[in-house]
Amino acid sequence: MTIIPWFPEHTTRDIYISLLQQESATDLQLRAALLRRAMTNIERVFKLREDRRALSILLHKGAVGDDLWISFTQADQENQRDMMEVTAEADTFKENWGQTILHTANEMHN
Repeated sequence: MTIIPWFPEHTTRDIYISLLQQESATDLQLRAALLRRAMTNIERVFKLREDRRALSILLHKGAVGDDLWISFTQADQENQRDMMEVTAEADTFKENWGQTILHTANEMHN
């Protein structure tokens, strides 16, 4: 059984990590990249919420296989882990920023 990723590559995460490795990256660039990463996570939360209901109905009716549900739950877990990483990273820039970065990302998304 081949599990297909629910989302494409997490490019905003990759960009942030790449910037971390560059000595020339400024604090402002890193903060902006982290916030953009958080916004991607928020977008994914909304997509997962939207897909969850329809997918569970289809799964219950036998219209889709378990592999699709596994892919969905893996994406959900990965996104939750990444949001925890984002909040931890935010606190390295400013004390307690981790408590508000996802809220800020949500506001910017809306």
